[in-house]
Amino acid sequence: DTLNKKALKILIVKKDGNTVDISWRCAITAKPKSKKHELMSAMRSSIDSQIRQYRKDHYNDSCQICGNNERLDVDHDDTKNAAFAELVSNFIKEHNDIEIPDKFGELNDGTHRRRFLEKDADFKDKWVKYHNKHASFRMLCHTCNISRPKTKNKFVL
Repeated sequence: DTLNKKALKILIVKKDGNTVDISWRCAITAKPKSKKHELMSAMRSSIDSQIRQYRKDHYNDSCQICGNNERLDVDHDDTKNAAFAELVSNFIKEHNDIEIPDKFGELNDGTHRRRFLEKDADFKDKWVKYHNKHASFRMLCHTCNISRPKTKNKFVL
């Protein structure tokens, strides 16, 4: 997988040579990804440049929990009320006057993540600005990142 070198991904290769990604969970359950999952994926991919910049600026940091400096992830700092799901929830509440997108495109970077369509540029721009203003990042080693408690203030669609 492009995003996680230690992971595998499932692709359906069509007769015309095009590929479609499919989640192994969706394949097993025969249920598509939820609208919330699609929206959150587009919201995450739209702030990639902010995460890349933070990683670039903090490449010498170590894990803020255990001090490890191997396999570091950029984490939305939930100790500062800036967990990603909480930021999404607060953004939606504060911007209840704009329509929440429900259809998405796919990034062409090999990750098969969702992206906002051109018609939803206003939503995307407001989200990116909101995230830039309110997000707080920290570096965590992969183990601490996946084992930390998750926020209880989640976005509900």
